[in-house]
Amino acid sequence: MALTGANGTGKTTALDVLATLLLPTGGDAIVCGASVRQSPVAVRRHVAYCPAGGTSFWPRLTGRENLTCFAELAGLGDDEVRRRFDQAVARVGLDDSVLAREVRTYSDGQAQRLNLARALMRDASVWLLDEPTRSLDAAAQTATWVLIRDAARHRDVSVLVATHDAAGVAEYADSVVRLS
Repeated sequence: MALTGANGTGKTTALDVLATLLLPTGGDAIVCGASVRQSPVAVRRHVAYCPAGGTSFWPRLTGRENLTCFAELAGLGDDEVRRRFDQAVARVGLDDSVLAREVRTYSDGQAQRLNLARALMRDASVWLLDEPTRSLDAAAQTATWVLIRDAARHRDVSVLVATHDAAGVAEYADSVVRLS
């Protein structure tokens, strides 16, 4: 599913609420049977959240170090971290020369790829993706939408994407909701 709309319509706010980064101003939201208000820890176990850009990474750590830290925080063992790391970075097209650099030196497109790699490494049943194709060229955008669609189908992952790219996402999303 995709949320589209102009700036300020609440796309990112909706993702932040579902990821338990913000409390809803009214009502509640249920993710995999858990309330974002009453059971935020339970919600977080099910969610992989990828905010737009690279602001959710430690800027002075390398891409490799960031992905390893996030995988370890998710409770993955060393062997599992290595296996998932290699698969994820190959799927998103990040090579060793990029992964060896500090994230603060990444372009926006490289940071977006790192975000997707982080989601791929998790056993999350829900992906919340904010502008996953931002700053990517046309070929990389198409590859990213295909990767997201295939992950949803083959991993049984529910995906909610917030994007300005209504035309691009329409081809890959089961449904598109336009916020105004």
